Amino acid sequence: MVEVELSKEDLCNYLFELEDIGIGSYGIVKKINDDVCVKIYYKDIYKTFVSKNINNIDDEINTRLNIQNESIKLSLLNKEIYENSITKLELLSQLGYINKVLYYKGYKIGIEMKNYQNYKSLCDTAMYLDMDSIKIIIDKIRSKLDELLTLNIFPRDLTSNNILVDINTLDVVLIDLDDICTRYDTNDYLEKNPRVRKYLINDCNKKFSHLKQLYIN
Repeated sequence: MVEVELSKEDLCNYLFELEDIGIGSYGIVKKINDDVCVKIYYKDIYKTFVSKNINNIDDEINTRLNIQNESIKLSLLNKEIYENSITKLELLSQLGYINKVLYYKGYKIGIEMKNYQNYKSLCDTAMYLDMDSIKIIIDKIRSKLDELLTLNIFPRDLTSNNILVDINTLDVVLIDLDDICTRYDTNDYLEKNPRVRKYLINDCNKKFSHLKQLYIN
C-alpha cells in the first residue's frame, strides 16, 4: 500500500482548488485529472473545511491526534480496531479499489483512487438498461461481494448509490469501501467468534438480496 504524507499546501489544494466530483456524509471527492481523484475526510477537519481557512488545520489535526492517542491509552478506542482499519485499506489497495492512503502530520486524512468519470450510480443507470444487462450487473456485484467476504471485508452499506456502472461496458465498481460502514476482522478473531462471522455474512447477503429484488422481478 502506498502511503503519502501531504504538505499543508497539498491539502489546501485538494480541499479548496480541485473540482468537486461528489460529497458524502464523511468524505468529499475531488478530481485531480481524468484518471485520478481524491477523497478527503472533511468531517475530521470540519472547521477548516467550512471556513476555507487552511490556518485552522494544524490545531484540528493536533486535537484529533491527541484524542486518538489518549483514547487508545485509556482503552476507549480499541487499538486492534484502529489497526484493522489500516489492514482493510491495505487489502482494498491490493484489490485496486484505492491507489494511495493520504496523511497529514501522521493523521489519516483521505485516499487517492481511480476517477471513474464514465460511470454512474446503479440507481441512475438501471432505467436505461434492459433486463439482461441488469442481470449481468447483479451477477458482477455478487462476484465482487464474494471476493470481499473471502477477505473478511464486510460492506454493510451495499446500496445502489455505492455501486458504479459503466453503461457501455457494464463494468461494475463498489465504492466507499474505506468508510466505517465497511468492517474488517482478522481470521483469528472470526474463528474465535463464529457467530460474528455468520452475522456479518448474513447481513451482507441480505443487503445483496434486497438490492437484487429492487432490479430483478
